[in-house]
Amino acid sequence: MANWVSLWTNGTEAQNWTNEQRAQNVDIIASFFNSKSWTYNSIAGMIGNMQAESTLNPAQWEYDRPIESYAEDTIGFGLVQWTPWWKYANWAGTDWRTNFDKQLGRIMFELEMGEGYQWQTKPAYPLSFEQFTHSTLDPETLALVFFTNYERGIGGEAARQANARYWYDYLMQNPPGPVPVQSGKFNFTLYLKPYWKRRY
Repeated sequence: MANWVSLWTNGTEAQNWTNEQRAQNVDIIASFFNSKSWTYNSIAGMIGNMQAESTLNPAQWEYDRPIESYAEDTIGFGLVQWTPWWKYANWAGTDWRTNFDKQLGRIMFELEMGEGYQWQTKPAYPLSFEQFTHSTLDPETLALVFFTNYERGIGGEAARQANARYWYDYLMQNPPGPVPVQSGKFNFTLYLKPYWKRRY
């Protein structure tokens, strides 16, 4: 498995990480998705959102919400704050708490599942998930595409765009080499589950 920087928390401690600490996770993420033929533009657009969602901490729980609580369906977890957390955990298997590589595999699974599973193409940014991955639009625009069509949240667009530009410039200057990422072998029939809505 890749050597992630992580902190199991529902607090804000990871917001104090330096960009040098975050860069270790960015290298893992970028290497994985670039090996799947994503552009650095699209990778940076997604990473800009991940930083806003989780501070790039793969063990981040939604702020001030009970960890591993089944009582509410609105608790998010992970790089993109999958909501509810337990549907991601059920899909990822017994080592979901420690094998953060599976979070990257989950995003690829969502891509392969196609329109409407997680990605919902909106009129404001009419790119499919597949088109997003190959796009050479500027990272600021792609941050908005990912935010609108994947995260579907409210607010914080400017920060996501600034994050995306920062990490795009970083990746242009420091293209990551291959990073050993073990995303796992998933039984797509076993883990095929209905689409669930994210927070709005």
